[in-house]
Amino acid sequence: GVVVQNPVISCPDYVPDLMKSDVMDVVIRNNRLTVHDQVFTVKKGKAILDLELVMDRWFLDYLKLWIKTPTGVTVPAKVNISSNPGSNSGLTVLVEGNSTCDLDMTITTTAFDLKGTFFTEDLEINIITDVLGLQKKQNNDVIYTNPNKDYSVTLDMELTTGQHVELIYDPLLRGLIAPNTNVKFTFDSITQDVTIISDVVLRGGEVTYLNRNFYIREGRIIFSEINSLDPLITIRAEIREQDVNGEPVRITMSAENQRLSDFNPTYTSSPPKSEIEIM
Repeated sequence: GVVVQNPVISCPDYVPDLMKSDVMDVVIRNNRLTVHDQVFTVKKGKAILDLELVMDRWFLDYLKLWIKTPTGVTVPAKVNISSNPGSNSGLTVLVEGNSTCDLDMTITTTAFDLKGTFFTEDLEINIITDVLGLQKKQNNDVIYTNPNKDYSVTLDMELTTGQHVELIYDPLLRGLIAPNTNVKFTFDSITQDVTIISDVVLRGGEVTYLNRNFYIREGRIIFSEINSLDPLITIRAEIREQDVNGEPVRITMSAENQRLSDFNPTYTSSPPKSEIEIM
Protein backbone atom coordinates (compact mmCIF):
# COMPACT_ATOMS: atom_id res chain seq x y z
CA GLY A 1 0.00 0.00 0.00
CA VAL A 2 0.84 3.67 -0.26
CA VAL A 3 0.32 6.35 2.37
CA VAL A 4 -0.70 9.75 1.02
CA GLN A 5 -0.09 12.73 3.30
CA ASN A 6 -2.62 15.58 3.44
CA PRO A 7 -4.77 14.47 0.47
CA VAL A 8 -7.16 17.05 -0.99
CA ILE A 9 -10.11 16.27 -3.28
CA SER A 10 -11.72 18.96 -5.40
CA CYS A 11 -15.21 18.26 -6.74
CA PRO A 12 -16.45 21.77 -7.57
CA ASP A 13 -19.37 20.56 -9.72
CA TYR A 14 -21.07 19.19 -6.60
CA VAL A 15 -19.17 20.33 -3.47
CA PRO A 16 -17.93 23.96 -3.53
CA ASP A 17 -15.43 23.40 -0.69
CA LEU A 18 -12.29 21.26 -0.74
CA MET A 19 -12.38 17.82 0.88
CA LYS A 20 -9.30 17.42 3.11
CA SER A 21 -7.74 14.66 5.21
CA ASP A 22 -4.49 14.18 7.13
CA VAL A 23 -3.46 10.73 5.90
CA MET A 24 -4.95 8.37 3.28
CA ASP A 25 -4.10 4.70 2.87
CA VAL A 26 -4.13 3.54 -0.75
CA VAL A 27 -4.06 -0.15 -1.60
CA ILE A 28 -2.62 -1.09 -5.02
CA ARG A 29 -2.96 -4.62 -6.40
CA ASN A 30 -2.13 -5.28 -10.05
CA ASN A 31 -4.28 -2.87 -12.08
CA ARG A 32 -6.57 -1.91 -9.18
CA LEU A 33 -6.27 0.97 -6.73
CA THR A 34 -8.64 1.19 -3.73
CA VAL A 35 -9.35 3.47 -0.79
CA HIS A 36 -11.70 2.35 1.98
CA ASP A 37 -13.59 4.32 4.67
CA GLN A 38 -11.47 7.44 4.31
CA VAL A 39 -12.81 10.37 6.38
CA PHE A 40 -12.51 13.84 4.86
CA THR A 41 -13.46 17.15 6.42
CA VAL A 42 -15.57 19.49 4.30
CA LYS A 43 -15.76 22.91 5.91
CA LYS A 44 -17.47 22.11 9.27
CA GLY A 45 -18.82 18.75 8.08
CA LYS A 46 -17.41 15.34 7.26
CA ALA A 47 -17.69 12.87 4.41
CA ILE A 48 -16.57 9.25 4.10
CA LEU A 49 -14.98 8.18 0.81
CA ASP A 50 -14.55 4.78 -0.81
CA LEU A 51 -12.76 4.61 -4.14
CA GLU A 52 -11.94 1.96 -6.71
CA LEU A 53 -9.88 2.74 -9.81
CA VAL A 54 -9.18 0.05 -12.39
CA MET A 55 -6.82 0.46 -15.33
CA ASP A 56 -6.86 -1.36 -18.66
CA ARG A 57 -3.15 -1.33 -19.46
CA TRP A 58 -2.37 2.40 -19.68
CA PHE A 59 -5.98 3.50 -20.03
CA LEU A 60 -8.76 4.04 -17.52
CA ASP A 61 -11.21 1.15 -17.35
CA TYR A 62 -13.41 2.72 -14.68
CA LEU A 63 -13.37 4.82 -11.53
CA LYS A 64 -16.01 4.25 -8.87
CA LEU A 65 -16.56 6.66 -5.97
CA TRP A 66 -18.82 6.25 -2.98
CA ILE A 67 -19.26 9.34 -0.83
CA LYS A 68 -21.43 9.34 2.27
CA THR A 69 -21.90 11.77 5.14
CA PRO A 70 -22.30 10.47 8.70
CA THR A 71 -25.85 10.43 10.07
CA GLY A 72 -27.10 13.96 10.70
CA VAL A 73 -24.00 15.64 9.25
CA THR A 74 -24.40 18.05 6.33
CA VAL A 75 -21.81 19.45 3.93
CA PRO A 76 -21.99 22.40 1.53
CA ALA A 77 -23.54 21.41 -1.80
CA LYS A 78 -23.72 23.23 -5.12
CA VAL A 79 -25.05 21.55 -8.25
CA ASN A 80 -25.71 23.22 -11.60
CA ILE A 81 -27.36 21.06 -14.24
CA SER A 82 -28.47 22.18 -17.65
CA SER A 83 -29.71 20.62 -20.83
CA ASN A 84 -27.82 21.71 -23.90
CA PRO A 85 -28.60 25.13 -25.37
CA GLY A 86 -31.34 24.71 -27.94
CA SER A 87 -32.56 21.36 -26.61
CA ASN A 88 -36.26 20.59 -26.27
CA SER A 89 -36.09 20.46 -22.47
CA GLY A 90 -34.66 23.98 -22.11
CA LEU A 91 -33.95 23.37 -18.43
CA THR A 92 -31.50 24.65 -15.87
CA VAL A 93 -31.56 23.45 -12.25
CA LEU A 94 -29.35 25.29 -9.75
CA VAL A 95 -29.09 23.82 -6.25
CA GLU A 96 -27.06 25.42 -3.45
CA GLY A 97 -27.10 24.94 0.31
CA ASN A 98 -26.38 22.19 2.84
CA SER A 99 -27.09 18.50 2.46
CA THR A 100 -26.32 15.03 3.66
CA CYS A 101 -25.41 12.70 0.83
CA ASP A 102 -25.08 9.05 -0.10
CA LEU A 103 -23.53 9.04 -3.59
CA ASP A 104 -22.51 6.29 -5.99
CA MET A 105 -20.54 7.56 -9.00
CA THR A 106 -19.06 5.64 -11.90
CA ILE A 107 -16.74 7.30 -14.38
CA THR A 108 -15.37 5.83 -17.60
CA THR A 109 -13.87 7.34 -20.73
CA THR A 110 -17.35 7.44 -22.32
CA ALA A 111 -19.81 7.93 -19.45
CA PHE A 112 -20.51 9.48 -16.08
CA ASP A 113 -23.25 7.93 -13.95
CA LEU A 114 -24.42 9.31 -10.60
CA LYS A 115 -26.98 7.85 -8.24
CA GLY A 116 -27.62 9.42 -4.88
CA THR A 117 -29.92 10.34 -2.02
CA PHE A 118 -29.85 13.64 -0.15
CA PHE A 119 -31.43 15.21 2.92
CA THR A 120 -31.26 18.98 2.51
CA GLU A 121 -31.66 22.07 4.66
CA ASP A 122 -30.94 25.79 4.25
CA LEU A 123 -31.01 25.20 0.52
CA GLU A 124 -32.27 26.87 -2.67
CA ILE A 125 -33.57 24.96 -5.69
CA ASN A 126 -33.76 27.30 -8.67
CA ILE A 127 -35.54 25.97 -11.77
CA ILE A 128 -35.23 27.96 -14.99
CA THR A 129 -37.16 26.61 -17.95
CA ASP A 130 -38.20 27.77 -21.40
CA VAL A 131 -41.76 26.69 -20.54
CA LEU A 132 -42.24 30.13 -18.99
CA GLY A 133 -41.05 31.81 -22.17
CA LEU A 134 -39.06 34.15 -19.95
CA GLN A 135 -35.54 32.77 -20.09
CA LYS A 136 -33.75 35.69 -21.67
CA LYS A 137 -30.28 35.57 -20.21
CA GLN A 138 -27.41 33.15 -20.66
CA ASN A 139 -26.41 31.34 -17.47
CA ASN A 140 -22.63 31.52 -17.25
CA ASP A 141 -22.39 29.47 -14.04
CA VAL A 142 -23.91 26.32 -15.51
CA ILE A 143 -22.59 22.89 -16.40
CA TYR A 144 -23.84 21.93 -19.83
CA THR A 145 -24.06 18.23 -19.19
CA ASN A 146 -23.41 16.95 -22.69
CA PRO A 147 -21.02 19.06 -24.74
CA ASN A 148 -19.86 15.84 -26.44
CA LYS A 149 -22.36 13.38 -27.92
CA ASP A 150 -19.78 10.62 -27.45
CA TYR A 151 -19.84 11.11 -23.67
CA SER A 152 -23.02 10.39 -21.73
CA VAL A 153 -24.12 11.74 -18.37
CA THR A 154 -26.92 10.06 -16.42
CA LEU A 155 -28.22 11.33 -13.09
CA ASP A 156 -30.66 9.62 -10.74
CA MET A 157 -31.18 11.58 -7.53
CA GLU A 158 -33.69 11.52 -4.68
CA LEU A 159 -33.94 14.46 -2.33
CA THR A 160 -35.83 14.91 0.94
CA THR A 161 -36.30 18.42 2.29
CA GLY A 162 -35.64 19.56 5.83
CA GLN A 163 -36.01 23.09 7.19
CA HIS A 164 -35.58 26.25 5.12
CA VAL A 165 -35.60 24.76 1.62
CA GLU A 166 -36.73 27.24 -1.03
CA LEU A 167 -38.06 26.53 -4.51
CA ILE A 168 -37.52 29.30 -7.04
CA TYR A 169 -39.25 29.18 -10.41
CA ASP A 170 -37.36 32.11 -11.87
CA PRO A 171 -38.79 34.70 -12.31
CA LEU A 172 -42.38 33.80 -11.41
CA LEU A 173 -42.36 32.22 -7.98
CA ARG A 174 -40.35 31.81 -4.80
CA GLY A 175 -41.73 29.58 -2.05
CA LEU A 176 -40.69 27.70 1.07
CA ILE A 177 -41.10 23.92 0.63
CA ALA A 178 -42.80 21.99 3.44
CA PRO A 179 -40.35 19.72 5.33
CA ASN A 180 -40.19 16.00 4.46
CA THR A 181 -41.07 16.61 0.80
CA ASN A 182 -39.60 14.01 -1.56
CA VAL A 183 -38.22 15.02 -4.96
CA LYS A 184 -36.97 12.56 -7.58
CA PHE A 185 -34.84 13.89 -10.44
CA THR A 186 -33.42 12.00 -13.43
CA PHE A 187 -31.50 13.22 -16.46
CA ASP A 188 -30.01 11.57 -19.55
CA SER A 189 -27.68 13.79 -21.56
CA ILE A 190 -27.85 11.72 -24.73
CA THR A 191 -31.65 11.72 -25.04
CA GLN A 192 -32.00 15.02 -23.12
CA ASP A 193 -34.80 13.38 -21.13
CA VAL A 194 -35.54 15.15 -17.84
CA THR A 195 -37.90 13.83 -15.18
CA ILE A 196 -38.96 15.55 -11.95
CA ILE A 197 -41.47 13.76 -9.73
CA SER A 198 -42.74 15.48 -6.60
CA ASP A 199 -45.80 16.89 -4.85
CA VAL A 200 -44.54 20.18 -3.41
CA VAL A 201 -46.58 22.07 -0.81
CA LEU A 202 -45.46 25.66 -0.29
CA ARG A 203 -45.44 27.28 3.14
CA GLY A 204 -45.30 30.94 2.23
CA GLY A 205 -43.34 32.80 -0.41
CA GLU A 206 -44.07 35.20 -3.25
CA VAL A 207 -45.52 35.19 -6.75
CA THR A 208 -44.25 37.98 -8.99
CA TYR A 209 -46.83 38.70 -11.66
CA LEU A 210 -47.84 41.82 -13.59
CA ASN A 211 -45.14 43.80 -11.74
CA ARG A 212 -46.67 42.95 -8.35
CA ASN A 213 -45.45 40.71 -5.52
CA PHE A 214 -48.25 38.55 -4.08
CA TYR A 215 -47.69 36.77 -0.75
CA ILE A 216 -48.48 33.04 -0.98
CA ARG A 217 -51.19 31.86 1.43
CA GLU A 218 -51.54 28.41 -0.13
CA GLY A 219 -49.42 26.78 -2.79
CA ARG A 220 -48.94 23.40 -4.40
CA ILE A 221 -46.86 22.30 -7.40
CA ILE A 222 -47.23 18.79 -8.79
CA PHE A 223 -44.38 17.44 -10.92
CA SER A 224 -45.26 14.18 -12.66
CA GLU A 225 -43.38 11.85 -14.98
CA ILE A 226 -45.45 13.19 -17.88
CA ASN A 227 -44.74 16.88 -18.59
CA SER A 228 -42.24 17.17 -15.74
CA LEU A 229 -41.15 20.59 -16.96
CA ASP A 230 -44.73 21.87 -17.15
CA PRO A 231 -46.09 21.11 -13.67
CA LEU A 232 -49.57 21.70 -12.32
CA ILE A 233 -49.77 24.78 -10.09
CA THR A 234 -52.36 25.66 -7.47
CA ILE A 235 -51.86 29.06 -5.85
CA ARG A 236 -53.73 31.45 -3.58
CA ALA A 237 -51.76 34.62 -2.95
CA GLU A 238 -52.57 38.09 -1.63
CA ILE A 239 -51.40 41.67 -1.80
CA ARG A 240 -52.62 44.68 0.16
CA GLU A 241 -52.94 47.98 -1.70
CA GLN A 242 -54.97 51.19 -1.71
CA ASP A 243 -57.75 52.02 -4.14
CA VAL A 244 -58.08 55.31 -6.00
CA ASN A 245 -59.69 56.82 -2.88
CA GLY A 246 -56.81 55.76 -0.65
CA GLU A 247 -58.87 53.05 1.07
CA PRO A 248 -57.18 49.71 1.87
CA VAL A 249 -58.03 46.77 -0.40
CA ARG A 250 -56.88 43.14 -0.28
CA ILE A 251 -56.40 41.54 -3.71
CA THR A 252 -56.35 37.75 -3.99
CA MET A 253 -54.76 35.90 -6.89
CA SER A 254 -56.01 32.33 -7.49
CA ALA A 255 -55.07 29.53 -9.86
CA GLU A 256 -56.09 25.88 -9.53
CA ASN A 257 -54.39 22.95 -11.27
CA GLN A 258 -53.08 25.11 -14.10
CA ARG A 259 -50.12 24.09 -16.22
CA LEU A 260 -47.18 26.41 -15.75
CA SER A 261 -47.25 27.20 -19.48
CA ASP A 262 -50.93 28.21 -19.19
CA PHE A 263 -50.65 30.19 -15.97
CA ASN A 264 -53.54 32.65 -16.02
CA PRO A 265 -54.78 33.47 -12.51
CA THR A 266 -58.08 35.07 -11.55
CA TYR A 267 -58.44 37.99 -9.13
CA THR A 268 -60.89 38.92 -6.38
CA SER A 269 -60.76 41.67 -3.81
CA SER A 270 -62.04 42.70 -0.40
CA PRO A 271 -63.94 44.97 -0.49
CA PRO A 272 -65.22 43.78 -3.89
CA LYS A 273 -63.88 45.59 -6.93
CA SER A 274 -64.20 44.99 -10.64
CA GLU A 275 -61.27 43.29 -12.39
CA ILE A 276 -60.53 46.56 -14.21
CA GLU A 277 -60.25 48.35 -10.84
CA ILE A 278 -58.10 45.57 -9.43
CA MET A 279 -55.72 45.62 -12.38
